[in-house]
Amino acid sequence: MEQRTFTAPLFAPLSAVGRFGVMLWAGFFLFLIGFSSPLYSGGIREVREPEIEGVSPLSDTPLPEDPLLLQGNLPNGLSYYIRRNARPENRAELRLAVKAGSVLEEEDQQGLAHFVEHMAFNGTARFPKNSLVNWLESIGMRFGPETNAYTSFDETVYQLEVPLDKPEILDIALDILVDWARAITFAPEEIEKERGVILEEWRLGREASSRVRDTQYPLLWKGSRYAERLPIGKPEVIRNAPPERLRRFYTDWYRPELMAIVAVGDFHPAEVERRIREKFSWESSSQPKSLPVFPVPDHGATLISIATDPELPYSSVGIYLKQDPRVPETFAQYRNELVGELFFSILNTRFSDISRKQGSPFLFAGAGKAHPIRPKQLLYVSASAEEGGIKRALEGILAELRRIQLYGVSTQEVERAKADIQRQAEQRAKEQHTLSSASFVRSYVEAYLKGTPIMGPEYAFRVIRHLLKDIQPPEVAQWAKPFLEPANRVLLVSAPEKEAPHLPSEEELRALLAEAARATPASYQEEPAITSLIEAGTLKREGKLERTGGNVADRYGAIEWKLENGARVVLKPTEFKADEILFSAFSLGGTSLAEDEDFLSATFAPDIVEQSGLLNYSSTQIEKYLRGKLISLSPSIDEVALRFNGSASRKDLDTFFQLLYLYLTSPRYDEEAVQRYLDQVRTSLRKQENSPEERYAWMIQETLKGGHPRSLPLNSERLSRVDPKKAYAFYRAHVSRPDTFTFVFVGSVKPEELEPYLRRYLAAIPVLQAPEKPAADREKDTGPAAQTPYRTVAERVGAPIDRGVRFRTEPIQKTLKAGKEPKSLVTLYFTGSWDWSLKEMSYLNLLEDYLDIRLREVIREDKGGTYGVNVSITPRRAPVPEYSIEISFGTDPTRVGELLGILQEELARLKRTPPLETEVAKVREQRLRLVERGRKENGFYRYFLTQELYYQEVDRVLGRTSKREGGNGQSSGHSPLPGTLFDLWEETARSVTPQILQERIRRYFDESRMLQFTLEPEIPAKRQEVRPIRP
Repeated sequence: MEQRTFTAPLFAPLSAVGRFGVMLWAGFFLFLIGFSSPLYSGGIREVREPEIEGVSPLSDTPLPEDPLLLQGNLPNGLSYYIRRNARPENRAELRLAVKAGSVLEEEDQQGLAHFVEHMAFNGTARFPKNSLVNWLESIGMRFGPETNAYTSFDETVYQLEVPLDKPEILDIALDILVDWARAITFAPEEIEKERGVILEEWRLGREASSRVRDTQYPLLWKGSRYAERLPIGKPEVIRNAPPERLRRFYTDWYRPELMAIVAVGDFHPAEVERRIREKFSWESSSQPKSLPVFPVPDHGATLISIATDPELPYSSVGIYLKQDPRVPETFAQYRNELVGELFFSILNTRFSDISRKQGSPFLFAGAGKAHPIRPKQLLYVSASAEEGGIKRALEGILAELRRIQLYGVSTQEVERAKADIQRQAEQRAKEQHTLSSASFVRSYVEAYLKGTPIMGPEYAFRVIRHLLKDIQPPEVAQWAKPFLEPANRVLLVSAPEKEAPHLPSEEELRALLAEAARATPASYQEEPAITSLIEAGTLKREGKLERTGGNVADRYGAIEWKLENGARVVLKPTEFKADEILFSAFSLGGTSLAEDEDFLSATFAPDIVEQSGLLNYSSTQIEKYLRGKLISLSPSIDEVALRFNGSASRKDLDTFFQLLYLYLTSPRYDEEAVQRYLDQVRTSLRKQENSPEERYAWMIQETLKGGHPRSLPLNSERLSRVDPKKAYAFYRAHVSRPDTFTFVFVGSVKPEELEPYLRRYLAAIPVLQAPEKPAADREKDTGPAAQTPYRTVAERVGAPIDRGVRFRTEPIQKTLKAGKEPKSLVTLYFTGSWDWSLKEMSYLNLLEDYLDIRLREVIREDKGGTYGVNVSITPRRAPVPEYSIEISFGTDPTRVGELLGILQEELARLKRTPPLETEVAKVREQRLRLVERGRKENGFYRYFLTQELYYQEVDRVLGRTSKREGGNGQSSGHSPLPGTLFDLWEETARSVTPQILQERIRRYFDESRMLQFTLEPEIPAKRQEVRPIRP
């Protein structure tokens, strides 16, 4: 349950966001998604093949509609959208969409639209109190991922996912939707309990970004009710609103003519339609209120807001254009939307190129379109600035807009963007029979609320392919012009308070905007395009391979090869998706191979390579070459392994292997790109020092492993110790040992199709293929000579080294006083060593699921003390078996002691008295449902296969024996054991008992080793006001 706000991303390249959670891009708050009216109200219609390719792209011909969608209206006005879809099997996705959000609230109702949504889970006519959630959990559905809701300005949407293996489940699920639509009970005692939960949700959202939003919203939506109706509402209303006020909002706006039922799943649509007609055909109110419209006034001059906050971790500037919604209904209108998509794609590519260069005017920048409220859509261009660099950042984004206005965009840029859009549509059409039900549900809800077209994957691809053909560069460039004109334009600036003296004034910003519209920047120059990653004929020799089989592979129905160079490859062919190949790889060693003085450099090794590029190509050139191809591939590193993860389509498999080959043989070092990247990280780290939450996380991290130098949080000072040349050399050393790699492929590829790629690209890679010091003629292309003993690291690859990093086991209590908002964060850790086994890992996962449910009930539902309790159990295998258990929640500072006492008493009670069987049954059913679904998904197979192969290799190199048994079970290696991790998860789910969970609570929750961390507001705990430093 949530109130829907989201941040507009700045389209930073994925590779620029480091493993350390460093925020290297910053968006400006693009506000709540809003929606519009229904697209179609026709009932069952005759399916006729539409004319597409022969329609003029500029015609007013209506767009074709999805022939597999059953759509209609009941006499009372309720709409419905129904489609059969068998992914996942025996499941249904259900939604109740209501055109009632916070904008409809009266002055004394602010926050009650969201409050009503919460009460839907706390008592209805058929499901009193919390019995609704209990029933859903009893059939294996999880509260949050599969049962949830959100409230925005213009709508409230309820979500259910249910299994269909029992015929009564769908009927009961539809009854839940009926109750949500007309029979929420609003029991006074449940309202009182839920007040605390919603206030904690409000408290959780109180941070610098929300304070800035609160001060700038009134300007963005100036003269409109939307400026005064944030969905979270006002705390005083939430605290004091009587039940009848909630009922009044519910009665006024929860009406069938403002609702839609969306049902997609493995069922017969006609039967579901019959049930909907039976259950939802009640009479509407005799005197319904008309749905009001709250317009946003136009304005001729640019509106400007400048706000600062002492805790804001970034500086940003954004240009926002307010427009009437343009919902495409015809070919011509949809074509115009595609022109806009091409424009934003090209602009974002240019921003990405600029941000990677030394001297870039901004850290990151991005552009796009959003529909946050019903009466307006937003076009936006925004940038994250260096410290003191707001003016330069604004000049940078304006210069690019002006450049496009003056010189246009190139045919090459347009064709790349076209290829990207068309390929994504093509892939969706190819996968239309294996797409998830959730993806169809999202589009149907959007169609009802926004009026967006519902063409279906096949028709959408054909329409997009047809309309893209004749779009020319001059049309695309025209989209830049409105950003340089003042009408309905809003300029929003936000920055940390310490930067206030350096911020431009409103007058300076106006002058800058005016100058940009007259400027004549130089034309755009881009690097030469790549025509291929590896020229034909470059690889002279193919390597050898042999099918070897293996216990792990055999148990998963997979094929295993041993390559000539010693590498291991495992393939699990599947038919779950028509065209999806998932990939992972690992080589043991990781950062443990680096000495303490080189550890930080080693952690940056994959990032340095990703920023630099491959062979003689920059990362920018490679990204552009991959446009229009469905390929992802990126390296990462942790304490024990260097890893790769990626995916590809069958069509792009050759290019994928070329990319993988270059990652393994030809990493590049680009001094300019690397230094720019490190500057971005450094700036972000400095700004994060303003954030109380980041400082709190740093305090925990530096304590959790006893202050070991390899486990300290990254900050500006530690970043200065990173030697990028050592990082590059470390990466080269690690990938120089293909004999230590295990490669895993899962998906729609056959072994005979994969083998030619294995021979050509992987099997012939030599071991230790690079010299200790790159030759002089290679220096220019690939980087500096190694700054660490290359061969020493290379020879260590294949086995992690125990560097003595351990979880702290001595008890400690630490408190950080930071932040102005009246909120606290509480985090508990329990750590220690454990007797590792796959079975015990599975039981610990079940324990985590149980505690998530139980602590939510005790602390959130019963006490109203928090919005949510997070439980995370992390068992690790190497270099030594250790575990950590984290329990965390946010709350009112005055309730920290009370809730901590309740939590500790609950853990103590569970040590004395085992959980109830009904509680364990929920966890059992949820796990069985997860396994049932996972057996039909490539992602689960990739994860489980990789995990088993990884543990097998760890045991081999460390001279240990892997165990599938837990507790008193017999230790035995992988080879004689049948079954997969799917089977083990199912086995432990069926065998788990209250006593098994109780025994593990006793074993792992040792309060004599408890680590307790608390974030408290500064004293006095006075609410910090955002400073709108200029009107």
